[in-house]
Amino acid sequence: METAKEQEDTGKTANCTFSGVVRIDLQRFTNSDVNLVECPGCGRMRSLTPVKGVLRFKAHPPRKQQTLLTAKRWSSTGTMDWNVVGG
Repeated sequence: METAKEQEDTGKTANCTFSGVVRIDLQRFTNSDVNLVECPGCGRMRSLTPVKGVLRFKAHPPRKQQTLLTAKRWSSTGTMDWNVVGG
């Protein structure tokens, strides 16, 4: 019989702590022609499009491979100030 701990170990990986609304001004976002957004929690990148005037980063498992990110993308600092970087 499996214990609760064994069941946790075989289950899904926990999601990254960052998800939800991304607070980038929509005018800046659309004018930039860059739709790639980097998760400030783990570095995973997603292509976002506004839905009903809001950018939303879906819940996701944390990025496992820590490779150098060079693509042009939106990234935030610790203060959640979003800017286009890379490329």
